[in-house]
Amino acid sequence: MQGRQGIGMTKTFAALVTAMTMAAVPVQAQDAAALWRQMAQADSAAAMKLITDNHPGAQAELGDAAFRRRLVLADTHVRERLPQVQSFEGYSALMAGLAADFSDGHIWSRPSVAASRVRWTGILLKREGQVWRVGSVLAAARLPEVQDARLISCDGTEAEAWADARISAFVAGSPNEAQRAEAAGRLLTDDGNPFLKRPEQCEFERADGSRQTIAFHWGRSPVAVVQEQINALQKAADAGYSLTPWAGGSWIRLSGLDSDAEAVVTAVREAAAQLRDAPSVVLDLRGNGGGDSRYGDAIAAVLFGEARVETAKGRPLGCQGAYWRASPDNIAALKVQRDEMAGGNPDTAARLGEVIAGMEASAAGGESFWPHLPDCAATAALRDTQTRATLNRKVIVVTDRHCFSSCLMTVDLFRRLGALHVGEATDSSSRYMEVRTIVLPSGLRDFSTLQKVAVGLPDFGPYTPDIPYPGAMADDAALKAWVAEQVASR
Repeated sequence: MQGRQGIGMTKTFAALVTAMTMAAVPVQAQDAAALWRQMAQADSAAAMKLITDNHPGAQAELGDAAFRRRLVLADTHVRERLPQVQSFEGYSALMAGLAADFSDGHIWSRPSVAASRVRWTGILLKREGQVWRVGSVLAAARLPEVQDARLISCDGTEAEAWADARISAFVAGSPNEAQRAEAAGRLLTDDGNPFLKRPEQCEFERADGSRQTIAFHWGRSPVAVVQEQINALQKAADAGYSLTPWAGGSWIRLSGLDSDAEAVVTAVREAAAQLRDAPSVVLDLRGNGGGDSRYGDAIAAVLFGEARVETAKGRPLGCQGAYWRASPDNIAALKVQRDEMAGGNPDTAARLGEVIAGMEASAAGGESFWPHLPDCAATAALRDTQTRATLNRKVIVVTDRHCFSSCLMTVDLFRRLGALHVGEATDSSSRYMEVRTIVLPSGLRDFSTLQKVAVGLPDFGPYTPDIPYPGAMADDAALKAWVAEQVASR
């Protein structure tokens, strides 16, 4: 199993020999197993150094004991697994597990090389209503009829515990519902991970209560073929940016908080009077992986009023602010980013220049953060206790499992303002920001870290809908009809 990067690839295993000859690790051993251990050792060491030297949470003065425990856990897992690495698959699993140990979707390790074939049972699972079910069955596998049956157990282990153990180890350290749903299609596949035992048999329960135990025969198929079936099973909603009328009032489609959202914000502002008088307004965030939360703030200001938005966003905690880890590598990376932006975006480049100057001054003065990290940062409460406004069902926010990063900040704001939340549970995101990625010494994978922390803010998400949607989130017509029913029932 792999993490947020999925099963996709930029090179196939056929290109691996070339990549190996270019790997920046000393080739001293004659056997392939030793070579893979060398690569795993070099890459995991580089990844741990990246996090330790540059991530704000690794700095003791910030006081994030939970993050430092994850750092220790990650190092422990690497040491335990490294002697067992004998192949490309073992190397890949070790690196994926290292990223998963940090329980943060912004920390990843993505492959530049991946195997072209994968073993599977002919059954793909799905997550539906917090239950594992059979999503599809390969006809050629000649398996018993178990379509839509509930997974009861595998090799004697209850389904929830069996699945969570696999997901937590190599996909998401502390899986939430969104991560379970995203990982579902790969649970009964085998990518050669030597640290996971593939199940010999699983028990399923059909709708009529009858049970079926299936002993698996693991066949090999092209990754692309299996991934195509997973994509069909977990089809995401089509991207969209629009303000349109619908049966219940107005529908705002916002599948990202990127520059495309600007036109939607403009349209919402121009239609402010109409939206305030509409029976209901839906903010549809399906597929929204984040960007700039200020777009969401702007839409909220139109629908609820600027004063209410400012009140909802305000937090009484005095110890708060954004602080950069002033490490040499973070400073160097920001300089590259500034230089790249100088021609096309001089204003942003100038702001980065100010950040760089501040970080350099802090580093020169022996400080680890810029601006100066206050003493209260280590004890600042991370849990936000502000309550939601009373639900009024006039404003509805729709999410799916892909809501991540700044999308979560928008959902948090709308929930505070009293919007009715429907759809699927969201992902979660930490208070750490500003992703930076490096290519690892082998050249076979990358690894990411974060450079900035929001002191005094909690992590965002996961958010569970007030009313979960029982159908396929990609079906626009069915979803809109269902939302109209929820509005009518208020």
